[in-house]
Amino acid sequence: MSKFAAGVLTGDQLKEVFADAKLNKYALPAINVSNTSTVNAVLETAAELNAPAIIQFSNGGCQFYAGKGLSNNR
Repeated sequence: MSKFAAGVLTGDQLKEVFADAKLNKYALPAINVSNTSTVNAVLETAAELNAPAIIQFSNGGCQFYAGKGLSNNR
């Protein structure tokens, strides 16, 4: 994947990755994460493999990650 910059891609850069994947018929994995440990594991693995990955949050996973399941009462 050396044709794309390393790091987080957004906007037009991400559109280029999607277009390249479609043109060259490869899949981009979307890994569902729920905490910082799983986010770090995805980022570290993608970096080691020099491969793209999509970090995905489900509604419930996103709420858990943001702490929405915790009470604001003390």
